[in-house]
Amino acid sequence: MGEDGVGAQYPWHWAADVVLRDGATMHIRPIRPDDADALQRMHLAQSPESVYFRFFAPVPRLGEKDLYRFTHVDHHDRVALVMVDGAEIRAVGRFDVVAPGEAEVAFNVVDTERGRGLGSVLLEHLAAAARELGVTRFVADVLPANARMVRVFVDAGYEVSQHLDDGVLSISFSIEETERSWQVMAERERHTEALSMGGLLQAASVVVLGLGAQGEEGQVLAGRVAQSLAAGSFAGPVHVVGTAAGGPTAEPGRPRARTQVHRAIGEVPGPVDLAVVAGPPQDVVGSVPALRDLGVRAMVVLSHGFGESGPAGMARQRELLRRTRAAGIRVVGPASFGVVGHGPAGRYNATLWLEDDVSTAGTASTASDGATGLGLFAQSLAAGLALRSAAARRGLPVATAVSAGNRVDVSGNDTMQFWSQHPATAVGAVVLESMGNPRKFSRIARRLSASTPLVAVVSGQTGQATPPGHAVRTSREPQRVLTEMLRQAGVVRARTVREMLDVAALMLTQPLPAGPRTAVVSSSAALAGLVSDVLRAEGLEVAGEPVTLPPLAGAAQYEEALARLTDRDDFDAVIVAHAAPLATTDREVAAVIARAAAQDPRTWVVSLYGLHGLSEALTAEGRRVPAMGTVEDAVTALAGVVQHARWRTGAADPLVAPPGIDPAGARRVLAGPLGEVAPHERRRLDPATTQALLARYGIEILPAVPVRDADEAVAAADTTGWPVALKVSDAVLRHRMDLGGVRLDVADSDALREAMTQMRARAERVLGHPVTFEVQAMAPPGVACVVRGSEDDLYGPVVAFGLGGDATELLGDVSYRIPPLTARDVSEMVRSVRAAPRLLGHRGLPPVDVAALEDVLARVSMLTDDLPEVAEVLLNPVIVGEEGVQIASAVVTVAHPLRQDAGRRALPEPPAEPGDDAGDARRAEVG
Repeated sequence: MGEDGVGAQYPWHWAADVVLRDGATMHIRPIRPDDADALQRMHLAQSPESVYFRFFAPVPRLGEKDLYRFTHVDHHDRVALVMVDGAEIRAVGRFDVVAPGEAEVAFNVVDTERGRGLGSVLLEHLAAAARELGVTRFVADVLPANARMVRVFVDAGYEVSQHLDDGVLSISFSIEETERSWQVMAERERHTEALSMGGLLQAASVVVLGLGAQGEEGQVLAGRVAQSLAAGSFAGPVHVVGTAAGGPTAEPGRPRARTQVHRAIGEVPGPVDLAVVAGPPQDVVGSVPALRDLGVRAMVVLSHGFGESGPAGMARQRELLRRTRAAGIRVVGPASFGVVGHGPAGRYNATLWLEDDVSTAGTASTASDGATGLGLFAQSLAAGLALRSAAARRGLPVATAVSAGNRVDVSGNDTMQFWSQHPATAVGAVVLESMGNPRKFSRIARRLSASTPLVAVVSGQTGQATPPGHAVRTSREPQRVLTEMLRQAGVVRARTVREMLDVAALMLTQPLPAGPRTAVVSSSAALAGLVSDVLRAEGLEVAGEPVTLPPLAGAAQYEEALARLTDRDDFDAVIVAHAAPLATTDREVAAVIARAAAQDPRTWVVSLYGLHGLSEALTAEGRRVPAMGTVEDAVTALAGVVQHARWRTGAADPLVAPPGIDPAGARRVLAGPLGEVAPHERRRLDPATTQALLARYGIEILPAVPVRDADEAVAAADTTGWPVALKVSDAVLRHRMDLGGVRLDVADSDALREAMTQMRARAERVLGHPVTFEVQAMAPPGVACVVRGSEDDLYGPVVAFGLGGDATELLGDVSYRIPPLTARDVSEMVRSVRAAPRLLGHRGLPPVDVAALEDVLARVSMLTDDLPEVAEVLLNPVIVGEEGVQIASAVVTVAHPLRQDAGRRALPEPPAEPGDDAGDARRAEVG
């Protein structure tokens, strides 16, 4: 046991940094014996009323026995969590197991911290720890006057029962996660994380700190940001420290009157919201205390030399995060390109991009005060530069931008949470090189996409490899899981930044199309034919015959043709492809197209020589029509927008909730076997336990009788009922009829004995060892399918579906989804595999009972979502007949859970030192 009294059984994975209701951060962890003095100080600072509510009696001071009992817990039957701010305890939550599956819970929050949401955070973390230990219900005795305590339980989304007995209110509620409790947690998380981004994207004042020698990275990068801020419209104070005004900041944007230059950070008058820092890594880390004293709420680190530079740099990166967390400062970077935000004093550009560097065909590439625009998110400095420059070339207004760099703290998830409460960010454009918590990303993106469209470019190695400087997990699943996750969340996935910004421009300026029917207008018959072909290839429909004009058609002819077109009601979108035989930009034609689009409620997109992105030439009555570089770009962008519009029609669908689900009972089934599993070990459940577990989710398996010889096989068949299936038990052959591992429709004892003799000889020759068998009742004929649920290190629960057979595996004809699922998710899973026609009536065969198959998929999705202890559940084969399904085999593997998104709010944890088991546990739990 260490000096602080923490032993090997201390549950490090329960520790986390959390965001409070006001956007500030605090640390939560299990209590330790050395917390006694801090606990006493907390108690002495409480009001008499608060002490009475907690102990039901006046307790001026905690006695030594009480202090010992409160701080010495076993982290199993007695659990206590504390929320700490430095050395001081601000809140305590604890539970004591009083009966199997039931624990008494209590809270105590410092009077000065009330109203910041400490109680609700404690409840989430206590409930998560309790579920891990097999507790399913909390009880509490509360004085009727203690309304705050009761409200914490009710507001968490639990169904609370209460009754008054002898002047005390007895409260009881199940802590099983429900859709409502998840919604409550997610809404609180969204609110607090968005608030915590306020210092970054809604700052009222900025300090730019250049560290290191003149001419080196710190000075150059800080000086460039000072230029960017001075060149913009931000009217708040900008303090420049350590970068000479006559040096890198002098040209091209000389500091304005609101910019104040200081020789040292101590000269800066506080408070300041946002700090932009660059310099040698040790100096950047060393600047945190001074920034804390200034009241800085967010810090952007531009410079390099951290995690991307090797183990020593990763250690500096860990130290940076630890210091900023302790100071309550959110961090962007290191290796960030900067941020764009909009605070009380206006819009500020705290990036390395001077926004007047590129002319944009007469259109400003910044969102003016109060105007809507794009939200940009990228990670590396290079990606940030590519994204910002491409947006500028298209004249796309930028409302907010974050370049997360090594993504040590602030991530795409945080940025999307902010966008969800920022009306000026109308469309999100995201470039991802890694994902720290994809399940949380999916949850946030799904909610955001319902109101704010999202478009993403994802690196081909995202999820499969760790980029330099990033501390993230990797996945064992194929990259298609990521593709399906994005589609499921309503995110349009683009292949390139160019394609992403084309889609974003269309979403930013045009209404979403009501359907896929697309009218084609062109001054070239050949070009109209090409557009029609590309539309069909993208899954869109060509509405009627293309409208073809003469090659030299002018404004008058276009005006007449478009007037006739807009009178039609057989299309949802329009693509105008204007050819330019003389290689000149016809602005009169552009003006006619813009006026027609402004008067039509449908979606318009243009390919017109000389125009790209947004321009005044294609603007009328306040509405802009985006111009694409090629007709292929126009069609691809339209296809992405149609895909998103179609997804929105089911965005509010409820989650699947089949009857007969008992997660608490399932945990009781798993408690014994899981207790015998060592950390980092996976173990397969025996058939009886497997059947008992699946039964808690309404999944029934055809019983199979293990047998060793022919006599046992015949006896089993007599009991089961003839005909039967005979299977080799070994995992390699148990489903392989083609390799002699299965014999079906065995009708009598002689045939069974002969089949066993032949199968044994072949199996032992193939496998090289003796085998056993199973006898099973025959299922009705049907289509064999495979359903798998697994717990992935990166994604968490993943559900997969495909038809049975080698062809499915070899061709990768498998669909994936990340729970929780809606009915539409489940339906699309079944219908998205290429072999789906076999289920729906192929070549005149009758369709099978797809509804029964979807019910099995829904139940497996709930099981994998509820039980992170289930490392894998494999149902193979699931035989889908004309009426109902029969599951012939099931295998369940369990392990200790390492899920990142576990029903409690937590910020990403600092990466652990190599070989630091406690740190590995902390990182594994909170991501």
